[in-house]
Amino acid sequence: MFEVIPHQTTRQEIIEFAESSSAYNGTDIHRDGWIHPGSYCPNGCTWRLKNYGSREIWERVEERFERTHTVKLVVGALSIEIQQFKVYVDGYICVTRQTDNAPENSVLVWLEPGEHRIIAREYEVKKVDRLESNAIDFTTVNGEEVEFQLALNGENLYLIKC
Repeated sequence: MFEVIPHQTTRQEIIEFAESSSAYNGTDIHRDGWIHPGSYCPNGCTWRLKNYGSREIWERVEERFERTHTVKLVVGALSIEIQQFKVYVDGYICVTRQTDNAPENSVLVWLEPGEHRIIAREYEVKKVDRLESNAIDFTTVNGEEVEFQLALNGENLYLIKC
């Protein structure tokens, strides 16, 4: 079993796993250098898994998530539909958790305080000439709210920190 832990597992480790695994379509993983971290996902994907155990377990997972993910990040879109794009923070696709309400035409995610990198790409992975925004490195502190806007100018996709 290969476990991907955000901020610990390196891109190279993921690529090496893809090259040696017969259980995965190694081409996509090798090309993207990304694999979903499952229960370690910083987007709270554990809530999307079917609960086979006690509700108490999931409440502890949610408590830990809320205690450690105190930075609110909102990515809105100017004159384009946010659903046409994927937003990546630290290499992971960001989605609004079912328990959160994002502003209209936005993605809302919770992050741990620290250093991050954000980038946006057109949704369709295999599209020829897939648009990709500029990457922005940013640092956050406990309780901070950070906002970015995604804009399309001609053939160029831009992320702008507000």
